[in-house]
Amino acid sequence: NMFVWSMVNLGLAHITGCDIKATLNATFNEIDLRLDLNYSYQQAVDKTDPNGKTYNHQIPYTPMHSGGAMLYITTPWLEAGYDLTAVGQRYSGRQNSSSTLLDGYIDQGISLARSFNLKFGSIRIAARVLNLFDVQYEVIRSYPMMGRNYRLSITYNL
Repeated sequence: NMFVWSMVNLGLAHITGCDIKATLNATFNEIDLRLDLNYSYQQAVDKTDPNGKTYNHQIPYTPMHSGGAMLYITTPWLEAGYDLTAVGQRYSGRQNSSSTLLDGYIDQGISLARSFNLKFGSIRIAARVLNLFDVQYEVIRSYPMMGRNYRLSITYNL
């Protein structure tokens, strides 16, 4: 029932995985570049009941593969960024079947920011576009994420 939420505690789970992260920094004159890459492999399976229907099945909503990339460019007058998050297929139910399989997705965004020094403090103005390509995806079955959206923030520091 998609209108009734419930938690399920597993008696025993076995998780095997690997997280890999790499960062590359480079500076050219007054321009700083930073590239962050990450990847996660996670086989998280239910080991509660060897005779149960969900034994050795991937735990719900846990993708086996996920990762991301972030590229930042900082200059004396502007900061710009691009980020990408990729999530592989995962299951929405405890039994891994084609009826509970959720598609993977890729979410991308961009950002721009500028800081201004004032007599008393500083102001930072930042703009961000999330879900840049307006991809329709579900993190949780039957609850689609919002499409492209925008954020604007203004921060004042003394």
